[in-house]
Amino acid sequence: MDKTNSLCPRCLKNNIGRTPGDPGALSRADNETYICSDCGVEEAFLNFAGHKAQPVSLWPIRESVNL
Repeated sequence: MDKTNSLCPRCLKNNIGRTPGDPGALSRADNETYICSDCGVEEAFLNFAGHKAQPVSLWPIRESVNL
């Protein structure tokens, strides 16, 4: 999969891996879906604060992941 041109299924704002050196992030919600780096950082901060990642079922693009 060419993540550089794929829209982040979590935020719909950024491309996953916006540059060749930016691989994006593996979501903590399901540990199999790639999201943009910004969403990955947000999930990491939420996890650090003791919160769970937003469930995939609440993401704007659910069709891109295996539910």
